Amino acid sequence: AALVGLACGLGPAWLATRRDLSADLKAGAGQAEPTRSRLRTVLLLAQISASLVLLNGAGLFVRTLQKLSAIDFGFATENLLLVRPDLSLAEYPEKRAGTFHQQLTERLAALPGVQSVSRAAQLPRGNNGFWGTRQVVPEGRDPAANDAGVVVEYNEVAPDYFATLGVPLLRGREFTVRDTASAPRVVIVNETLARRLWPGEDPIGKRLRFGGMGLGPFHAVVGVARDLCTFFREEKPPPQVYLALDQSQNTDAPLLVRLRDGGRAIAALIQNEQRKLDPGLPPATIESFRAVLAQEQSDDRMYALLASLFGGVALALAAFGLYSVLAYAVAQRTREIGVRMALGAQSSDVLRLVMREGLAVTAAGVGLGLAVNLGLLRVIASQLYGVTVFDPVASTASVVIVVGVALLASYLPARQATRVDPLVALRAE
Repeated sequence: AALVGLACGLGPAWLATRRDLSADLKAGAGQAEPTRSRLRTVLLLAQISASLVLLNGAGLFVRTLQKLSAIDFGFATENLLLVRPDLSLAEYPEKRAGTFHQQLTERLAALPGVQSVSRAAQLPRGNNGFWGTRQVVPEGRDPAANDAGVVVEYNEVAPDYFATLGVPLLRGREFTVRDTASAPRVVIVNETLARRLWPGEDPIGKRLRFGGMGLGPFHAVVGVARDLCTFFREEKPPPQVYLALDQSQNTDAPLLVRLRDGGRAIAALIQNEQRKLDPGLPPATIESFRAVLAQEQSDDRMYALLASLFGGVALALAAFGLYSVLAYAVAQRTREIGVRMALGAQSSDVLRLVMREGLAVTAAGVGLGLAVNLGLLRVIASQLYGVTVFDPVASTASVVIVVGVALLASYLPARQATRVDPLVALRAE
């Protein structure tokens, strides 16, 4: 701040030493030629163009937030809780941890206000959604062929998972308590994978296996679920496979609790049920699923907030700069304005005269800003969703805001110029 202040003070001080004082004194007080600084014009152009670029970027991030909020998640997020018991300190053995989660699921399902309860190894949506990807090969295809397998996202879920999320099964059934580790291996696929592996066929009863040639047992398809977008920025749902959680070794899956209307005081009941099972456990983490989704959008909100803040500051600087330059020009041209008014110029003529200068600089700054947008905004293209860097809504809004503020900044000194008294202005002659 100190260096900027010093630099901004040195420039005008240096220019003042280059004035032709003898010419100014000969011209008389108040009659010196107005000084026109190209540097001031360049700074104004930079401020206006920078404010336009930043405001346009802020508009794009706000539009991205709107698009993300309007995404059809594929399941109902209202009245859905995420419950995470913490068994790490208790050092539960694997079998006991599985029994604990099963008992807790049954207890929570019996609570008043609870519609259904299930578990899943990973969240159904968000940047931390599915574990990752694996390859599946349908029965009847040569695992050694290059096009035999399909890369899918996968998750491990418990019975009533789809009912808890409100995701309809298009065919077949959900997992049940009979789908245990000793039962035949089963999976549920989404409609995208079903169409890709078995186009025009009924996928129920078909078999597939994971990992390629000879690396896993066959799993029978028992259901087809509607597609879900597991990540925020997916344009279309990928192929997905759901495995039965009870047939895996995963014992650390959180619970999903679907509430009926009015189940607001459920958190204390959930903690109480866990306490009954094991008083030594720390309280479970309980979050609404909407809060989880909001956390996943925190980066987008931060980008929109910062861009809006910087854009607002740049716009304020541009407005103050434009006002100051025009006010200074009006003060220097007081004699000229007085002569014009003495010769018959109306207030509207003077108003247009001053505002024309402000709007000319603004138009040039807006044009420069739009040109800069073409290059700089491509940098943030990867952070956008559902909009392009040339989004007409964001571009139009940024231009309207900049021009509107510039009009106000130009109008105030122009209005002051219309109040010049010709007699006072010419009295110095």
